[in-house]
Amino acid sequence: MKSLLALVLITGFSSFSWARTSYETGYGQEFGYCSYNLGSFCVMSIRNRAEAEGKRQADWNCQMKRGVPHSYSAYCNTNCFPNMLLPGDQNVSVRCSSTCTVQCELPD
Repeated sequence: MKSLLALVLITGFSSFSWARTSYETGYGQEFGYCSYNLGSFCVMSIRNRAEAEGKRQADWNCQMKRGVPHSYSAYCNTNCFPNMLLPGDQNVSVRCSSTCTVQCELPD
């Protein structure tokens, strides 16, 4: 029994390897038309889509390096223009750009 346990432990530890961490970046861009009636909900929807695309691209970049993306660690820098609507605005073109970074665990 002891030899079986020792064999399991040795086999398990021999396949264990250390991984290194890198940070992968992705970019997202979205646009849409908003009116004052929809207000910040419309702008936030476009912003969220741009961030989702940036995170998806960063995850993909990590996976292409045979890494494991840690999506929970993602952070984004997002800018929208215009970022607010004025009373009376109708069919305003809103464009959001996002740069997102995800922690990526790469095998050694």
